[in-house]
Amino acid sequence: SLTVNVPEQLEATRAEPVDVAIGAITPEDQYRRVRVRGEVRRVYAPYDGLTLIDVRDETGSIPVAVSEDMVALGGSAPVLYKGQPVEVVAAVSLYGDTVQLVPASVADVVGLDQQTRIGIEKHIGELVTADVGQLVVLRGTVTEVDPFSDGAKFTLDDTTGAVVVLLWESVYDELADPAALDVGAKVQVQGEVSEYRGELELLPELAEDVQVLVAAAPPAETIIAALTTGDVGRVVTLRGTLGPPEPFSAGVKFTLDDGTGRIVLLLWSNIYEEAAPALETGAQVEATGQVGEYRGELELIPRNGTEVALLAESSKEPAPEPTPQAEARSIGDVTSADVGSTLLLEGTLGEMETFSSGVKFPLDDTTGTITLLLWQNVYDGIPDADRLQAGAHVQVVGRIDEYRGELEIIPEADGVEIGD
Repeated sequence: SLTVNVPEQLEATRAEPVDVAIGAITPEDQYRRVRVRGEVRRVYAPYDGLTLIDVRDETGSIPVAVSEDMVALGGSAPVLYKGQPVEVVAAVSLYGDTVQLVPASVADVVGLDQQTRIGIEKHIGELVTADVGQLVVLRGTVTEVDPFSDGAKFTLDDTTGAVVVLLWESVYDELADPAALDVGAKVQVQGEVSEYRGELELLPELAEDVQVLVAAAPPAETIIAALTTGDVGRVVTLRGTLGPPEPFSAGVKFTLDDGTGRIVLLLWSNIYEEAAPALETGAQVEATGQVGEYRGELELIPRNGTEVALLAESSKEPAPEPTPQAEARSIGDVTSADVGSTLLLEGTLGEMETFSSGVKFPLDDTTGTITLLLWQNVYDGIPDADRLQAGAHVQVVGRIDEYRGELEIIPEADGVEIGD
């Protein structure tokens, strides 16, 4: 330790900062004073009193730690936004085994006017496995859109090759104009190269990494009868009346009828939650989405909740659906040929197994065993669901399905009757 008795005789100096690439900073550089230039990727507070600013250049990313003490001594914290170019002068520090930068003052974090390049510009055809983990910039035309429950995938083509651009829901929802990013749009995308099942993908980190250079043309309005398997991948707008909702593990399906034909309207869970609240049997809607095909049946798959607009609510209580004429069977007689059929089965429940979207029971009638699958909304709709326990005798009317080689019966709430 050092005791300073005469402060006038103390002079503090700092070494001149060394310009370095972020990716070149290692734990061995601890206490070294450096200067880096890059782009703000994220600003967040892991706990009160500390703000971390993730800064990235074309070689890597590093957090810059700004404490409340630093702000108190040096004035207001810098106002930064995602995507802003910055220059940081700071000492290299360690948080555990992780390197970070700690400026001496808030004045050492400066926003820049000129853009900094953090991704390497490439043609899609140049991408190789060695690029995995690298940040690259690609330009091309969107040729296919594939929405899924956690986001959307876009196929980007620049004539030298094609690659899947994966936008997680958190990124897709932040896009300024999702409708502009559609088949035919010309875009510039910055993201990290990844590999999934042997195929290269590009994963943008922020919505700002996706720039639409030329927006896609508005989707064509058409009628259901005009759609064929040749339209798979095309984005269209349909109007019609909804049939009864059919929940499944990743969302909800409706039958959409426009008088010329019927098509499945498939809403992933996140899309269904964003869509108009009055989506019910008999409601008239306008839906825009990509035409898909599943097991030989055409589907319309919206990419976000705003693509399903309510034109008119159901004007009257929907007529009750006719009770399906369920054939009573012994469980041992049910085979894969019965998939899609509605059957009546009776038996004794085994131990309940919970999963992310509901519960399952083994159902046994001495001739065989089948899985009784209850989606969470179905389970919640059974008035005496608490009686569904191992040993309970039940009668079930439901649709037969098959999952990973095992037969299942999937009822609605009113299709489960619990014996005394």
